Amino acid sequence: MASGAGKSGEDCVVREDGEVQSRGGPGISRGGLEKWARLTQRDVLLFGHLAVARYLTSRQIAELVFPGRVDRVVRRRLEMLAATTGVGAHIAALKYRTFNGSPMVAWRLTELGYAKAEHCLGRDIKMPSKDVGHQVLAHTIALNDLYVALATSGRVSRVGAQLDAAPARQPFLWISSESARLPWAQYQRDQGEVQNKRIEPDAILESAAAARRWFLECEMGGHSLSNPDEKSGSTLSKLRRYSEFYSGYADGSARTTFYQKNYSDGWPGELAFLVPTGGRQDSVQRTIELWRREEGQTTAMSSRSTLQVHVATFEEAPVLFRGLLGGGDASVAAAGSAKAGLKNTGLLSDDEALRLLKFTAGIYDRFKELRAEAREEGRPVPAYPSEIERDFVVDLLARKGLRRTA
Repeated sequence: MASGAGKSGEDCVVREDGEVQSRGGPGISRGGLEKWARLTQRDVLLFGHLAVARYLTSRQIAELVFPGRVDRVVRRRLEMLAATTGVGAHIAALKYRTFNGSPMVAWRLTELGYAKAEHCLGRDIKMPSKDVGHQVLAHTIALNDLYVALATSGRVSRVGAQLDAAPARQPFLWISSESARLPWAQYQRDQGEVQNKRIEPDAILESAAAARRWFLECEMGGHSLSNPDEKSGSTLSKLRRYSEFYSGYADGSARTTFYQKNYSDGWPGELAFLVPTGGRQDSVQRTIELWRREEGQTTAMSSRSTLQVHVATFEEAPVLFRGLLGGGDASVAAAGSAKAGLKNTGLLSDDEALRLLKFTAGIYDRFKELRAEAREEGRPVPAYPSEIERDFVVDLLARKGLRRTA
């Protein structure tokens, strides 16, 4: 998506005073007098973020586009853009209830809003045919907190304005659920027929710099963890479907998986469950370990052909993905540099970083041995201090060729 800030499309004109003005059509009518509808750079930026995220609350919009503005100012501008006058409304309000029953309002683009986003941002945008249900909307809003956190981590501030970078200038690509559906067909030998299947991630996060792709699943606790029924929506059934999509062969002779058939860029795909609490995180992690044992994935974390799975709380997710994307807090910036190739961060020399990684590899392998011994002897198996950081470290060590293989 091309940036709309400071640019114009065939249907928009950016004035010297920083406003974007429609070329044609009547504007807002007040007291019987019509005047041209003027869209500011902030409005265009808002349309871009809504086109990407699809639904945003007033709070999320304020963080993205109106940093530092009071709620009254944000609400007044949103109500103006939603007013049906002359050429029509650019955005619309959609009422729903959160998982705890609290009434909320989400904002979405109208047909006119999508047209403005396309013309002013220079990108074809798929307009959804209908709105999602309340439960899916609540999932989407919860997940979009991660989008907001990532999009605002590199905010540019300057005198007189605090405009966040447009979606096109983000170090990631966010694909909402409407455009994230992944269908495939698989021949079922036991049934003697081709069965149509599909995966519908809540969102897909991609990074060209990291050459990685994450399928995001928002787990709010409404589904069972271990129900094996494929149509149940349980965590276990999702793991099985994603694993089949990622590792199953669409063409056995060519050794091409369904994932590779959909994505030819060679990037590894990873599944990330985002959950509201630490308790739910532990439960999902236990389900993942059960699934790995069920599938016989004893070397799952060292194989690029096996789906890598993570689970993080919504609170942890921004820090985790900022690090994976190579930005954010100083505490994860060093990790991002290490993932990019052990660059000198000013904290460690290249030789010191390499020695630290070798030491970490030895600790990890010894820890695995202790866990295996505990299983054989029937003793409690010691848990990793952090499954999220374990996955990151193992992936890093494997790519640097420092981890011992069995």
